[in-house]
Amino acid sequence: MKIPKDIVDKMKQVNSLMDEIDKWLDENIDLEGSKHNHRQWMTGDYKHPDWYQFTDEASGKEQYDGEYCKQWSVGESGDSFEGYYFYPTDNGEYFYFQYCM
Repeated sequence: MKIPKDIVDKMKQVNSLMDEIDKWLDENIDLEGSKHNHRQWMTGDYKHPDWYQFTDEASGKEQYDGEYCKQWSVGESGDSFEGYYFYPTDNGEYFYFQYCM
């Protein structure tokens, strides 16, 4: 299943709105030491990832319907997994996200 263009457009609009909101918050509210919304705390600095992430190329093993999964085992026993899942979109990009199991 491909993600329809109208949904992709809305996802990208959310990304744009979150950038605008983050900029306003940074300029008007002291957020030092806080974690809010989708921001990730990384070594004392804020990282501003898009709420929805897209890429032109998928990686990993093809699953079905054009979806891909790039996965690896973690932990001493190797019974936990993490990786990335890629869903194709109507405009040729892939929506992707990281997961942990």
